[in-house]
Amino acid sequence: FGEYCKMNDFYNNSFYNQKYSGIKVLVLVPHEDDEINLAGSMIVNFINLGAEVYVCFSTNGDYQISAEVRLKEAANSLVVLGCKKENIFFLGYGDTLNGSKFRHIFYSDKQRVKSPAGRCETYGGAGFSDYACKKRKRHSEYTKYNYKCDLQELILDLSADIIICVDFDSHADHRMLSLLFDKVIGEILACPDNVYMPQIFKGFAYSTAYFAVKDFYSDNILSTQHPSNNIAKDNVTDLIDLSNYEWKSRIRFPLPKICISHFLNTNIIVKALKKHRSQHAVLHAESIINGDTVLFERRTDSITYQASVLTSSGNAECLNDFSLINTDDIDNFEIHLTNYLWNPKENDPDKTAVLEWLRPQTVSFIRIYGNVEDSSRVRNIRIVFDNGFTVETGVLPAKGIPLDIVIPEQREIKKCALQILAWSGKNYGIAECELFSAAEQHSFIKPFIKLMIDDNFIYSYECSKAVSKIKLDIFRYHVTGDIKVVIVNSDAKISDMTVTFGLVDEIVVRAYLLGDERIFDQVTIKRVSRFYQKYICVLQSLDKFWLYFIGRMQRKYYFLKVNGICATIKSIIKK
Repeated sequence: FGEYCKMNDFYNNSFYNQKYSGIKVLVLVPHEDDEINLAGSMIVNFINLGAEVYVCFSTNGDYQISAEVRLKEAANSLVVLGCKKENIFFLGYGDTLNGSKFRHIFYSDKQRVKSPAGRCETYGGAGFSDYACKKRKRHSEYTKYNYKCDLQELILDLSADIIICVDFDSHADHRMLSLLFDKVIGEILACPDNVYMPQIFKGFAYSTAYFAVKDFYSDNILSTQHPSNNIAKDNVTDLIDLSNYEWKSRIRFPLPKICISHFLNTNIIVKALKKHRSQHAVLHAESIINGDTVLFERRTDSITYQASVLTSSGNAECLNDFSLINTDDIDNFEIHLTNYLWNPKENDPDKTAVLEWLRPQTVSFIRIYGNVEDSSRVRNIRIVFDNGFTVETGVLPAKGIPLDIVIPEQREIKKCALQILAWSGKNYGIAECELFSAAEQHSFIKPFIKLMIDDNFIYSYECSKAVSKIKLDIFRYHVTGDIKVVIVNSDAKISDMTVTFGLVDEIVVRAYLLGDERIFDQVTIKRVSRFYQKYICVLQSLDKFWLYFIGRMQRKYYFLKVNGICATIKSIIKK
């Protein structure tokens, strides 16, 4: 890892001028190799920028391969990315599959269950103790209650400034971690006088990585595509554009240069994937590695978490528990949501919820999440503050997409009432009501911008010599001002974000925020010959062949090993 750092190969972007010394980052995933699927390049980013990065695995990945092997592979992989071994944690719960004949921990609150690996309590391996044993000198029995307690204790122990957690993928273990993480965060935020409000990002390890479009080999690295573009995916369901997660609202992070090149075999993410030999994870490198990392941000500074809630009917807890969805069936590949809404009774004439605080609050921004189901909808809500200020929402957006309302700053607020005035269908309701004092939460990640072409992040961009014009665009993270784009080094022209080439085939484009040039991005755009493009294509074919050869050999070796054939061959050789 040190060899890569010495190369100073970050592209010229203000994102990489940030200093994260003293900042703690926690990555939460269920299985060993999900850390790369979810946040491989982000781990590299944060470590290179000085942050202390921690990674926690909720299971031992022991469904078919031993924990000893899986934990060792995870540690070796994270060391490649620069993570310290002492910053790696294992909750030590059992790995399972959807619909397994073994009862999943999710369905057993306090009754101990046995995992497919034959275990009934947390354990470690490869020199790592499970978190419960490390913390309390005793293992935790396999129950949903213990899982949640261990997760909550780890989060509070580390008190990370930034948390990246897996979301509602199609795998039961992913869904369990996502749902219980939301529950845990909700309970932490609701603690009296809580001051811990981490910056939270959630992401999908499958649809935007492991099972994403295989699109790495091209003239330029492509950004993560919308999951619907992947016509080859099989039984991979997620919430993107089916719930509160809108694709257009995704947060996109740039990659360091050591994660970007024409070839996978020189990529640090591939070097890390190769360490997960038992999973032959490197076979998915074409899907996992993209020109950006896609995550979705959740605010934790809503004042509603510190409010008491009283409703005329329905489940009051759903209004301020941080959870936006819930289910009692994590094995179902389809999205089957239950018990996540404040849904007043049909015969309730008031349909009112009242939030009350012990101390006066300030409110300037409202965010309300409705139900995900298309068949039902809240069509109007009246919100009344105790100072008399009133606002009506109108129809809530479909699919649980949040409605944002900016209001004149209201001070000295101690009570707020919500009344559902109009609705349609039976499954209407409010998944979460969030009230904020400020328009934006404090961010540990400073604002940045990134130049794009055809919605793809560009770094060192190559195109055909026949191209005379290129249309640019800008991605913004917490940047609202005007952006200036200039050509640094040639006679090329730029107008209305369109670059027109002159006589020179290589140009440098710089974008910066007017009034604050510390927020900038700078890229190189080159016109190259068809011979060069074909030459790169041939080299990429060789690169791909070698990558798949390694992956296939790993797959064959572990097939033989799991079936006991390797041991048989070794005993024959010894004899």
